[in-house]
Amino acid sequence: FLKRLAERISEEALAGKQLLVVLPNRRSQFVLQAFLNESIQDETRVQLRTVDQLMESLSDLKMIEPEELLVAFYSAYYKMEKSPQSFDQFTAWAVSFLTDANDVDLHLGDMDALLKQINEYHQTGEYFKDGTPGPIERDYMTFWQRLPRYYKALREELGQLKLAYRGLIYRKVAE
Repeated sequence: FLKRLAERISEEALAGKQLLVVLPNRRSQFVLQAFLNESIQDETRVQLRTVDQLMESLSDLKMIEPEELLVAFYSAYYKMEKSPQSFDQFTAWAVSFLTDANDVDLHLGDMDALLKQINEYHQTGEYFKDGTPGPIERDYMTFWQRLPRYYKALREELGQLKLAYRGLIYRKVAE
């Protein structure tokens, strides 16, 4: 497929057209570029981009690496909490939260509404022994209530850095 695509692109480029080719991933970009190098002398007529690269350029944000994202999230979290957890304790739940936030943003979901529904479920108390939460359950419920603020703080932190995770970049472009 990529070889046939390269032939078609070569024809269009030789006809004087400027082309932007958007590919699903870096591997296909690399393979197509290798095919094009065999047939096109003027490489300025054809731009190859992955979907993620295109979205980055449209959003004016740079994609953050997962490790950097975790540190940025901890920084935002640390600023909000009077007695924050250690980084090790934080990462125990933050990795899952970041994965969920990415998925929700990637699919343009409403994170506040989702977290509100989860919080309301926990408030029903159906899983408490006698229907009344104890100290551990109250801490757990308070944690769920704070998640929307963590999400907002993360977005603000990343906005100041002009960085974003994949789902946030796609959301920004869609907005």
